Order: sequence, then C-alpha cells, then structure tokens
Amino acid sequence: MFAKNFRNRRTRGLRPALALAGLALALGATAFAPPAQALPVTYWVSANATTGGYVGTSNVFTGALNNQSSAYIESDPAGQQFGSLPSQQLYADTGAHSWADTAELRAQVSSEAARINATSFPSSPTASSEGRFADTITVQGIGLPNGTPVTLTFRNAIDVDWQGSSLYDGYVSTSFSAGGYSASTRWDVAYNKPLVPVQSPAIQLKTTVGARLQLSGRLNTFARGSYFVPGPLYDGSLSLDVVATLRLESSTVPVTLVSDSGADYNPIGN
Repeated sequence: MFAKNFRNRRTRGLRPALALAGLALALGATAFAPPAQALPVTYWVSANATTGGYVGTSNVFTGALNNQSSAYIESDPAGQQFGSLPSQQLYADTGAHSWADTAELRAQVSSEAARINATSFPSSPTASSEGRFADTITVQGIGLPNGTPVTLTFRNAIDVDWQGSSLYDGYVSTSFSAGGYSASTRWDVAYNKPLVPVQSPAIQLKTTVGARLQLSGRLNTFARGSYFVPGPLYDGSLSLDVVATLRLESSTVPVTLVSDSGADYNPIGN
C-alpha cells in the first residue's frame, strides 16, 4: 500500500513539471523551426462551363489549379419540356464541357430549342465554356551555348467541328501569349451570316538559348439555338467541338522547349 501510494504521489507531482517541460520543448521547436516554403507557381489551368435558359442549368468552374496541368468540368442538365400552360409548351436541351490542359484547350457546347405549341417565348437556351492555362518553358539549344540568339514562331492551331440547324448563333474566341507577345482571333457562326474560315494566329519573338519564357492560352465558346424569329421561323440547334493547341512552329536555330508542366510545345515529329 505504501509503495503504491508513493508511486501515485510521485507521478502526480511530476505531471506539472513534465507538462511545463513539454511546453518549453514545443515552444522551442516552434521558435526555431524554419517557416514552410510554398512551392513557386510556374504553371496552372482552369476550366468553366455554363448553361442557361431553363430550370436545372448551372455555372460551374474549377478556379485556378496551381501547379496542375489538367482540368475538366461540365454543366450538362437533362433536356426539358416546360411551359406555363398546356398550350405554351417548349423543349430545351443544353450542354457545356471544358477541358484545360497545358498546351491544349478543348470545349464541347451545344444548345437545342424547340417550339411544341407555344406562341410566346422566353430567352433561348445557351451553353458556353472557358478554358485557360499558363506555363513556363526553358529554351534549350541543341549543341548551342546559352545566350545564342534565336527567333521562335508559335502558332495557336484552332480546329472547329460544328453542326447547326435552322435558328442558331455562336462563336469561338481564343488568345495566347508567348514571351510577352500575344495574339487572338474570333470566329462567328450564325444561320443568317456567311460562313468564314477559322484563323489560327501566330506569334514570332526573338529570344536566346537558355531563356525562360511564359506561355498562356485561353479558349471561349458559345452556342445558342433559338425558339423563334419573325417570319415566322421556329426551332434551332447548334453544337461546337473545338480544340486549340499551342506549339512551336519553327525556330531559326535548333532548339528544344522544356516545360515546367511536362507539356510538349515542340513541333510534331521533333
């Protein structure tokens, strides 16, 4: 009994001292521990998809995903028949999908609007998307020392696959930058406008072997099918499938581009 009580008294007496010692060690470790270093952000992606025009549509986005090289998001509600009265029925269906990868952005958007028996019409259903990326590259010479002058030509290749019926309108807008230079283009399509070719803009810049350059890209798409225009004309649909790819097209001396994200910006076949 004595020994047991003695041990208990010793333990109780030591607890405050041990607690204070532990606190001192913790404070000491905190005081002398080096601050955590955040990783520098040298590349990122973001994606946004939006649908509108009837109940269930939405706007969703990823935000900027730092030091990530890929993102995907969608807003794809089910098609819906609706109307305030049995004699005012319409049908709408939309979908928006956005893929953002360093070096390549892709989007699929579609909109369908159909009059069943309505004589008055709300806003038409719409679908839109936005994808963005940024990256950092190093210009490495092939058998050349750092500082060797080189002129680089980048091209943002735009590929658009589309289908439209009756009443529709939409667009593709894209921009990119390389080493502080930028270029952009926009392509519009509509049932009542002549079709024009899709342009793929280019940038030419002078730099040196060993240089670090910033690259970025943006792709926006929009599609709308309409219920009605005076005439009268009814119903419409439009779907767009778009890919925008940024690559080095040519260089005045042999170089290889090495990206922080791991994306390949070199010409196909290099």
